[in-house]
Amino acid sequence: MFRFRWDPAILACLEEQPLRYRALARQLGTRIDDRVEDNALSRSLGRLRRNGLVAAHRTMVGRRSVPTYHITEQGHDRLDRYRSLAQALQRFRDAGYGAG
Repeated sequence: MFRFRWDPAILACLEEQPLRYRALARQLGTRIDDRVEDNALSRSLGRLRRNGLVAAHRTMVGRRSVPTYHITEQGHDRLDRYRSLAQALQRFRDAGYGAG
């Protein structure tokens, strides 16, 4: 469903509100209680955009064009499926299965 660890967290942050890059990095850091490296965040955003899960709208800030990222409908669908799978796995574990 997701091959990279930051992808679900990025989608969850963007589900709450569209964010610019630095705000997204701060939000992720708060959510996961760790710092996300810029390189990892950039790669994840690029991959999510290529897969149609995230889109960016550019706005002018002074003389610079700055992207604001938001989750797409396809991103919502993927995140919902991911959450359903995670909940099913948790119920499975709570029932005593999967204990090694």
